[in-house]
Order: sequence, then C-alpha cells, then structure tokens
Amino acid sequence: MLNFSREKPPSPAAFFFNNFSSSTKNLTTETNHETLVTLTFLEELMILKKSLLVVLAVVLSTGVLFAQSFSNSDKWSLFDDKGDNGSSTIAKKSEMVTIEGAEVLAVTLSGTVTSKCPYGYAGATADGEPATIAALKEATGITFYTNGDGKKYRVRVETSDVKDYNYYGFVFTAPEGKPVKVTVPFSKLTQESWGAKKKFNAANASKVSFQTIGQPIPSFEFTIADLKPVK
Repeated sequence: MLNFSREKPPSPAAFFFNNFSSSTKNLTTETNHETLVTLTFLEELMILKKSLLVVLAVVLSTGVLFAQSFSNSDKWSLFDDKGDNGSSTIAKKSEMVTIEGAEVLAVTLSGTVTSKCPYGYAGATADGEPATIAALKEATGITFYTNGDGKKYRVRVETSDVKDYNYYGFVFTAPEGKPVKVTVPFSKLTQESWGAKKKFNAANASKVSFQTIGQPIPSFEFTIADLKPVK
C-alpha cells in the first residue's frame, strides 16, 4: 500500500498534461491515519504510465528514423569513368545543415565529365547502416532535398540482382537557388535502354546512387540532403 499525506498530492497526470481536475473530494478513505490510493487516482497513474510509454515510443522512433537516413558521410563513395579509359572527375563536400528544424547530412558533388570515354560519367554511391538498408528494402520510395546548377541528374536504387549496372533510376533536376524536396516512388523507377531487363524488387535493394547525364559537361555541381527511404 502506498502512503500519502491527508492532503491529496498533485495528480501526476495533471502535472504532465495539465488537463485533469485537482478536485478529489470523496476520492479518498482514511484508515488508521493512512490515505488509501483510490480507483480514480490509480486510473490517473495508469494514464500517466501510458502517456510516458507513448513519449518513450516517440523518442525511440526518432532514433530509428535518424538511423534510417543515409547520414554517414564516410559511407558515400565516389566513382567516375577512369576505369573505362575516361578522364572525368568528381569531388565531394559533406556538411550538416538544418532543414525544417532538423540537422541532416548534405553532400555536394562537383566535377567535370569528358568525352574521352564515349559514355563519360561521374557520380556517388550512398551506402547505409544495416538499419538504413533494412528500411530501404521495405520502403516504397526514397526522398531527398536538392539544389545545384540547374542540370538533370539520375538517382538510382541499386539492387543485387542487376549485374551490368543498369539499375532502376529516376531523372530529376537540381534547381538553382532554394533546395526542393524530391520524392521518388519506386513505381516511377525505370531502367535505361541498354543492358539486361530485370523486374524491380525492393527486397534486393542495397544502395542509392547519383550520376551525371550526358557528356561532355565542362562543370557540374549539385547537393543532396537528407536522403532516406520512405514507406
């Protein structure tokens, strides 16, 4: 039995949510100078318990959501056409920026694409933590913010069953000025005209990559921020 003073203490539920009455007449019974916890007070304690569980769930889910974003700059790797006898270049700059009140990773990619390789290209691949990749496999799309030089780029969802690099992708524009949010449902992804055709299966998703389109490109620069899977 819990012991309380004769004067009813403030309701815990009211303390946290400020929406319970402080009136407790006829809610307590005194026995041997002890104040018994009444049914109503126990109900308020149960409400408090449930509310605290909700708060805890929100905190935990926030952590999971952060873990599901491609937020580790060390897991963003660069690629270009030098392996195909090309001479294109690419560089990466990473920083934390604030978008809608949240600190998120922004990766700026810049470089040149030459025509030394007939299909010159450059880009970056975003790998993720295990929780991020697990979320990607269960997602229905991806979302990110972007801005840049006004050119078009291709975002690709890389899957393990594609062996010739003809991954499913989506073409977007990195506008000059204010960043815009891009949401790409997996249903909008397509393969390019070359290479073997595969049916897209999100369960095989392993990475997300961004690549230039066309050649030559004397200079390019665009930023990707807050890349994450959505469901």
